[in-house]
Amino acid sequence: MDSRQLHHFRAVVDHGSFTQAAEALQLTQPSLSLTVRKLEKDLNVKLLSRGRGGVHTTEAGDYLYGVATSIDSLLTTATARLAEFASSTPAQN
Repeated sequence: MDSRQLHHFRAVVDHGSFTQAAEALQLTQPSLSLTVRKLEKDLNVKLLSRGRGGVHTTEAGDYLYGVATSIDSLLTTATARLAEFASSTPAQN
């Protein structure tokens, strides 16, 4: 599991469909589906229920969505803070 997979998983949940998430991420729908399927396989758990009504999270998917949201927030905060360090401190070799 990596941050890219989590970001893609969150996009599918947020958009309620692979097609809309793929458009938002500027990916093809098959590549996005493959990423999420690989995440499910790696974790050995079904994260999404796919059907005519769109995509819905399973209980495990609900849990992972919360974790992924926290991780995204931490990464955003860390990136911003490190950018502050970079702009105020000369680079060390």
